[in-house]
Amino acid sequence: MPMIPLTFVLALAMGYFLLVEMSQPAPRNRFACAFLSLVILQLTMVGLRFGYGFERLGAIFRNPTSNVGWRAWALAIHLLPLAVALLLAATEQDLIDLAQGLFTLIYAAALLRLGLRERDTFPWVDFNRRDYVRRALWCVLALMVVSAITDSVIAFDSWRSQGANIPAIVGWTSIVIVALFVPYLFWQKFSADRSPAATGAVTAPGDEAAEKELLGRLDRLLESTQLHLDPDLNLIRMARKLGVPARQVSTAINRQRSVSVSQLINSLRIEEACRLLKETELPITRVMLQSGFITKSNFNREFSRRLGTSPSAWRLEK
Repeated sequence: MPMIPLTFVLALAMGYFLLVEMSQPAPRNRFACAFLSLVILQLTMVGLRFGYGFERLGAIFRNPTSNVGWRAWALAIHLLPLAVALLLAATEQDLIDLAQGLFTLIYAAALLRLGLRERDTFPWVDFNRRDYVRRALWCVLALMVVSAITDSVIAFDSWRSQGANIPAIVGWTSIVIVALFVPYLFWQKFSADRSPAATGAVTAPGDEAAEKELLGRLDRLLESTQLHLDPDLNLIRMARKLGVPARQVSTAINRQRSVSVSQLINSLRIEEACRLLKETELPITRVMLQSGFITKSNFNREFSRRLGTSPSAWRLEK
């Protein structure tokens, strides 16, 4: 039966996110585009090498490492899967698939912890793309879990029937992934973001005064500089303006305002959009751009979520 390597499915997923990023108006995130392109290339080569037996690609697969900005212990942790794979290759080759599935689950768990840790877990991403990055994280996480389960099933089949069912397992798994993944992409494309508002944690008495003072400085900064209208604004840049760590800004807003940083910024942008719609005759697209949004879908979604109507309908009512 026809077989689609799981790496090809992952490459298609990354290709979708690359197209989304490339379709954004300038300036684009060039680092993200370059990173996604390299990931797609790597996944494609892995699929050709191990899915279709392109032996000439075998010499390409090495384990380049870089310690730039990494601590030695963190680098050692990421070398552990390679060390285990080499050890099993020399001793118990039948356990390689099982080990691969286990390490994939470990990395999936790390992504899950990152995604659930807090609403503002991507401080380097500008607020216009934060929801897109979060959806990409959940999508990659789901694919990793499916890949890990498939590796475990393959390991079990290798032990029970010497791998007689591996082509069927891989083929049907990849077909099911494609069948589920494509509708999911369309659903995410056309559905509104239903993510709940960030809930505030209990504030320690000694921290409340400091957090309120920080938010007062933030309000004055945004009012004087109109920084929230910059479409490339992110949490790190905002925190640098205040001279405090990004996590401190995020925590203060979450606790004192019971919203995430991106929700706060988008609320201010919608206020500016309402002002422009009411006081000027600018086209809707111009209002969108001057309010700090870069895509119509994001602008319309945020506007509708806060005011219950579209920008054009709101303008007619006023």
